[in-house]
Amino acid sequence: MLRRLPPGAAVPTFEECFHVPELGHILTRVERQMGGGRIPMVVTTVDDLAHCADFNPFEGLEFISGGSVEPNPNDYSFMDYLAGMQLRHIAKTEGMQAAICHITRYSKRNKSWALKKFHDFLPVPGEADLTSERLFERFQRSIAVQFQAHKAA
Repeated sequence: MLRRLPPGAAVPTFEECFHVPELGHILTRVERQMGGGRIPMVVTTVDDLAHCADFNPFEGLEFISGGSVEPNPNDYSFMDYLAGMQLRHIAKTEGMQAAICHITRYSKRNKSWALKKFHDFLPVPGEADLTSERLFERFQRSIAVQFQAHKAA
């Protein structure tokens, strides 16, 4: 692609060429496995599957988010501020799952303490961020499409 550019033309960015941000998109797979006697009563038989869109399999899923748009460095020790900003960077560039893995690994598995201490540094959720409600809505739409395809067949 670059060989076809006229001399002196600006070189397009990766995102302009491939319509994908240079650091990629953050994707998180959400999966609910049920078995071993832990199948909810609302979906225990094949007949129950007709009503599975009413069942929220993600009810117990925890969405972790932060609090402060831009933490004030004067409110924290030098080390806490730098650690918090690094945690924010990891969460923004690699996703919250990577940030949680980082916290768990380097806080000697004291995730609750670290999340409380660095809460202000976690990214503030945006309007488009996934929430429990949005995930359930997407699940319901997916189920509806699957049942419509089954009826058409």
